Amino acid sequence: ARSEVMKAHTAIHQPTDLIPPATPAEAPEWPDDLPVMRAKEWNHILYGYGGGGHLHGYGWINGRAEFPDSWTPDKICEAGIAVLRSPGNLKLVEEKLKNGHSGSVNGMIDGIAVRVSFSQAGKRPPRITSIFPIE
Repeated sequence: ARSEVMKAHTAIHQPTDLIPPATPAEAPEWPDDLPVMRAKEWNHILYGYGGGGHLHGYGWINGRAEFPDSWTPDKICEAGIAVLRSPGNLKLVEEKLKNGHSGSVNGMIDGIAVRVSFSQAGKRPPRITSIFPIE
């Protein structure tokens, strides 16, 4: 996937259009009481592996919305946790997962509307599928 992005990143792209790192990021520290955050989805969220690319500088890969340039990966992680723990959101997540549905919850973090998406496949633990700014 990285080699395809490198081919697409020509001289016409701005210096702020970044290429994903050669070594994928590890999953961040994540609370045990929330749907699981795996490295696969974390790299999707940040760098655009298989969609996504919401860390500032990576949205060009898939034409996605980016978090502000002041938002670090740690800030995006903290925002995702905060949205999940916003009043009423955990209950909504639990209800949707209990009924076998995927879904998303929204919240405002530092003036930015943020959506956290989640799903559950079969008997596997529920997982986060994306965290992104809502335009």
